[in-house]
Amino acid sequence: MRNARRSLRAFTVLSGVTLLGSIGACGGGGSPPQLLVFQTFRDGNSEIYVMRADGTNTTNLTNDPGDDFEPSYRGDGRKIAFVSDRDGNNEIYVMDADGSNQTRLTNNVVDDQFPEWSPDGTTIAFNSARDGNDEIYVMDFDGANPTRLTFDAGADQDPWFSADGTRIAFNSDRDGNWEIYVMDSNGAFQTNLTNDPGFDVDPTFSLDGRIAFTSDRSGDLEIWVMDGNGANPTNLTNDAADDYDPAFARDGVGIAFVSERDGNLELYAMNDDGTSQTRLTVELATDRNPGWGP
Repeated sequence: MRNARRSLRAFTVLSGVTLLGSIGACGGGGSPPQLLVFQTFRDGNSEIYVMRADGTNTTNLTNDPGDDFEPSYRGDGRKIAFVSDRDGNNEIYVMDADGSNQTRLTNNVVDDQFPEWSPDGTTIAFNSARDGNDEIYVMDFDGANPTRLTFDAGADQDPWFSADGTRIAFNSDRDGNWEIYVMDSNGAFQTNLTNDPGFDVDPTFSLDGRIAFTSDRSGDLEIWVMDGNGANPTNLTNDAADDYDPAFARDGVGIAFVSERDGNLELYAMNDDGTSQTRLTVELATDRNPGWGP
């Protein structure tokens, strides 16, 4: 299985209704509501949309005949990195938060995917097969200075920065099955955190350093969380349907994720302890790849 994320069939994000806890609510002093960016097929092809975290004000940002997906907000909320095949293969682009100034950052004959901003907004991590197999790279925010961080015969994918920017979590099948690894942001000290015979993918760091991820170790795909060193893995969803693709909210309060529990791929959110699981999107088309704004 070359690409762990593609093997999950599809993922979902938003278009929905309520939320939980403080997610989506206005902060003290009248601060604006939190935003969610996501991928949807509701217009017939894959586009990037944004909405408030309560499901309102849904807006198409890309409006392109190619497929646009895997969006990631910069920490200040002013830029969004994403993947598009509009020029023939999957490349990484960036745009302003309102969808303007869509600019291609990578230019390779192979796929570049899964962009993730560093917390300070100066760097984008991504995976690329430009050197023969999927490896983790970083580049400057404008696409300059691409630097390879992993050098392994297995596939390394789906990087995610810790909140302080010092570590990167990622998936790898280098040990024979898919596991969650972590490394320093310069590629040093690559460590397997999960060491489980199951399928462990989709890592996302919380504000306090925990890691949520997808695993089938309980029999089907569920959302799990563990300490930043791999200790105390805990199943959060415990649902008969597949749940996957978690994304921690930037304030650490909740987790968005995808579930098939209501018959098609929809986005849900829950508190970081698994309580108050709430459906966000109600669409016949697939919504997926959530990314939290500031």
